[in-house]
Amino acid sequence: MNTASKAALGVAALFAAFSGGFAIRPFVDQDRDPVRSSQGGGDAASSDLAYYASRNSHFEEMRTAGPVVFLGDSRIEGAEWSELIGFFISNRGIKGDTTKGVRDRLQSSVPAGTKICLVEVGLNDLSAGVPPDRVAANLAAIAKAAKAKAGRVIVASIIPTAASSADLNASIAEANARASALVKEAGAEWLDLSPVFGSELPAKLSSDGIQLTGAGYRGLVFPILEAVKGP
Repeated sequence: MNTASKAALGVAALFAAFSGGFAIRPFVDQDRDPVRSSQGGGDAASSDLAYYASRNSHFEEMRTAGPVVFLGDSRIEGAEWSELIGFFISNRGIKGDTTKGVRDRLQSSVPAGTKICLVEVGLNDLSAGVPPDRVAANLAAIAKAAKAKAGRVIVASIIPTAASSADLNASIAEANARASALVKEAGAEWLDLSPVFGSELPAKLSSDGIQLTGAGYRGLVFPILEAVKGP
């Protein structure tokens, strides 16, 4: 092989590696839970339906839960709540879940006789383009349905994201403002987490602008304990 041919092959190999790097970068850089985009302002569903189905089937198979259930997306799934809070908590979080997903699995995730159900979900809906007013209405619907199965239902405000996601944080703030009244009208309790996180998720409390660090979860202990203890 002559020098010109070797050079051509080298350029081709470099181009393949370069373009390949760009091909995989969007998957590497994804911070949020993967969700199916909302169509026409409708509800969003997790794009990892296999994971959702697997986790939900796990809940169905167990058939029971402890007296306190925490329900939501990856921000719920990601914590060892029993150790953090100091008493047994059934973790019913599913990475990538949405308000629709939570509503659809209330039967398996919140068994009859549950004393307290705490819900935190909605970020993935907003990320997928679901309007804030629809997310708020969905949270109220979850609260109403969960009240039929649990003695008390506490809906926590949607935790914000990093300062770089200003538009998303604006949608989160609007959804929270709308949901607080609707959830109370549905007979549930509203837990405002803004005293912990503010309007933007501080860098020291998140590893990627979305998921919480240990310090982020630690910051939730006091407000959750106060909410669970009740008035």
